[in-house]
Amino acid sequence: MARVPEPLRPLSFGQLIDAAARLVWAYPAALIGLAALPLAFFLPLFLLQALLLPELNGTAPDLEQFGPWLLQIIVGGIVFVCVLSVVWTVAIAAQTYASALARAAQPPAFVNACRVGWGLISPISWALFLIVGVFAIFAGIAAVLLIALASALGDYSMLTFAPLFLCIVAQLYLFARLALVVPVVVLERGVGMAALRRSATLMQGQVLRMIGIFLIVNLAITLVGGLIAASLIPLATTVPLLGSLATGLVQLGAQAIGSAINSALLVLLYFDIRSRVEGFDLEQLLQMTAAAASVTR
Repeated sequence: MARVPEPLRPLSFGQLIDAAARLVWAYPAALIGLAALPLAFFLPLFLLQALLLPELNGTAPDLEQFGPWLLQIIVGGIVFVCVLSVVWTVAIAAQTYASALARAAQPPAFVNACRVGWGLISPISWALFLIVGVFAIFAGIAAVLLIALASALGDYSMLTFAPLFLCIVAQLYLFARLALVVPVVVLERGVGMAALRRSATLMQGQVLRMIGIFLIVNLAITLVGGLIAASLIPLATTVPLLGSLATGLVQLGAQAIGSAINSALLVLLYFDIRSRVEGFDLEQLLQMTAAAASVTR
């Protein structure tokens, strides 16, 4: 039986988390599958670690034996990072589109979502590049100001935990203000600095709410994943190869579920804020998902 989408309405702290979990539960194949797509690239690393673990027997590997293949290893590492970056960029756009479809009670298809993500790779990459640039500029200015102030006062003891803590808090605030950039790019076709400004505008007055929601969700997922991994310690002790592989799969699985819930939360938070301040409704949501799908045509 076809699902009927619920009308859009402002959601409370707990309702956002519950709604995100229900979306992932309703469409796990697409939402968790898309989240697991970039994580799958780490499976060979876990397999390699599991194979080498018994041979190393607690000793450090002999790096000299890799000397003749150093160039190939470097080139391979660069290619790996480049491919992973492309896949990750496509995946986060695809997750956003799939979560929006799920909220509209339209079953998201894994392949179609990937097509949408691929079609948006350029604007998403540009927006993410700008975010990294903003963070780098902010961090650089903060570091220069702190060092200049310490030099002027002749007291370098001030470059300790307190300034570092303040910088972390400021970066967290900046991250929260730019958190909706991907939904803005995917669902509104925002581009470049306009997408960053749009996210900052929407997140005005929502920073503490957003940070609190994501801290609770990610702490819960980390705790559950850690408990499951801890339960596998006896297996890792008796059968190191199988235990290492099982632990790696548990870690990747927990990250995939966490990524799927986080993506759904971002989309729901985006809709929640727009419904509060702009009167965004279900009809507009359906039009938005239809427009987002046009990128594949």
